[in-house]
Amino acid sequence: MTAKELLNALISKGFLQREIAKEVGVSQPTIHRALRGSSVSYETGKALERLLESLEQDPGNPESNDTAPTGDGSVL
Repeated sequence: MTAKELLNALISKGFLQREIAKEVGVSQPTIHRALRGSSVSYETGKALERLLESLEQDPGNPESNDTAPTGDGSVL
């Protein structure tokens, strides 16, 4: 998946750009630029992958779209 596809998947799960940025360690403008097609570093791409995979592998959340951020950076 591209960074843009990963970000769109996270947003569809209820994440805001600033929450994604905090989770992966970049600024919100970096996330915004990536959503518009700009490239991201390898490290940022892997962090996005890990974040999405962690949500999909959560045993309390069997690949549903019910996972949403709590506002403090964690997810339900």
